[in-house]
Amino acid sequence: MLGVRASCCATALALFVVGCGSSGGGTGADMGSEEGRRVALLIEDMNDAKGNQKRTVEMFVKGTKPPDPKKLVPYDYAVLGKPTVAGETATCKVRIDKPTGEKVGEVEWTFEKEGDKWKIKTAPLP
Repeated sequence: MLGVRASCCATALALFVVGCGSSGGGTGADMGSEEGRRVALLIEDMNDAKGNQKRTVEMFVKGTKPPDPKKLVPYDYAVLGKPTVAGETATCKVRIDKPTGEKVGEVEWTFEKEGDKWKIKTAPLP
């Protein structure tokens, strides 16, 4: 019985590792730099934060008015390509989909670094 469990765990781990190395975008792909990877993670974090107003506001540059969280909730956000980082600012194309997978559109978001953290400056919706 122990051999079967070990085999199942090894198979699951192998599938996880293969999935993490995909080249289809997201943080498993090459984001150009560590800073680019951190910007990409922020975009992906929007999928978890979008239903929590306090957390969503904290993701944005201080003094920036984020979109109404109710408008963010019905969508899923994904990184398209590599973020472009220039010092303390960055831009990245973001694909916005409905949870059904239906594509809503592609937009460009902008980012600024506050201290050692990247924050969203603009996050237009299509």
